[in-house]
Amino acid sequence: MKYLRVAVLCVLLLCLPGCWDYRRINDRAQVLGIGVDPVYGNSKVLSYTFQVPNLEEGGGDMSIGGGGNGGSGSGGEGNRGGAQSPAYRNFTVEAASLHTALAQAQTEYNKGFYLGNLQAIVLNTGLNKIDIQSVIEQLMRSESADKLAQISFSKESAQEILSLPTSTAPASVIESTLTVAMPQQGFVPHVRLWEFWRDAELTGLEAHATIVTSDSGNLKFDGTELFDRYSPVGEISTADNLYYNLVAHRIRRMPMTIPDGDKSFDIRAMGSTSKISVTMNHGVATLHDHITLTAELISSEDRDTRPVTNQELKKYESVTSRYLKAQSLRVLTELQSKGTDICGFGRWYFLHNPAQEQYIQTRWDDVFKHANTDMDVVVHVKRTGNLI
Repeated sequence: MKYLRVAVLCVLLLCLPGCWDYRRINDRAQVLGIGVDPVYGNSKVLSYTFQVPNLEEGGGDMSIGGGGNGGSGSGGEGNRGGAQSPAYRNFTVEAASLHTALAQAQTEYNKGFYLGNLQAIVLNTGLNKIDIQSVIEQLMRSESADKLAQISFSKESAQEILSLPTSTAPASVIESTLTVAMPQQGFVPHVRLWEFWRDAELTGLEAHATIVTSDSGNLKFDGTELFDRYSPVGEISTADNLYYNLVAHRIRRMPMTIPDGDKSFDIRAMGSTSKISVTMNHGVATLHDHITLTAELISSEDRDTRPVTNQELKKYESVTSRYLKAQSLRVLTELQSKGTDICGFGRWYFLHNPAQEQYIQTRWDDVFKHANTDMDVVVHVKRTGNLI
């Protein structure tokens, strides 16, 4: 019995955690960004670009981008003064799946690729529904991939977007711009990998993501891509994304010039909340939205230094309310025409009527298209500073 216990303990020791799979940090390559493009002429494979930081002192090739099937490249600015080293390296391969591509790219680098610090995912809008769904689901199933990575779409090659000559890796620029450097919330959607997957899978809600482009060698966020599940169905502009957020979510710290006939006035520090709901009457839906907005007045229509009266302030609130309501209704009507409910009206109706799940799954797109709208915008404008 004594020897049996010793034997059992020896076997159990093999199951204890340890350092048998330990890998030094300088033997790892943190994948910061993943870009996916279609391969025209071969629908069985996709082009994957993996971006890693170049931590090797002294350099390497300063050429931009990765080349072709199985190619790799590097780009970005390095140390100023003296020898320069590229800020990042890109590895581009063609493969049938994400993990096959990762394994193929690994043969070109002496450091182990790791997805735990993934910052940005860029997908080409030329990908079809099946390709987009496949990439998203592979990343969501990967236990090592960071689900907090920012997801964006581009009409340009994703490889080219991840090869721009930015001072740091383009994937890091995308992530830091959306999460840190952009204090206002309104023009650009901040959508993470898990949020995109959630919106595409939930009943009564559709996915959306920011559009990224190149502009004279710089990254630019230029609108919002709209989806019906995983299928792209259109886009709205950066300016219209502000009104979408006003309708369905919230805006924070936004300035705006409000037109009033041939004059205008300026407000800032806009903050909003919205409360949506749905009522049904004989199969016809009415989309209700109550929006509350606060802002600070920073310049009057007369652009003078005299104090603004309470009567004038009430007028500015009324003008702002009418203008924002008109613009928000315009954007909501555009979303209805595209048949994509990224606002979540269908989701609200499902949560309050769970027995209608099958009805929402099969008919909500059509119901949303032909729904009536009922919107109320309440504005409170404050005076700040000595000039007004």
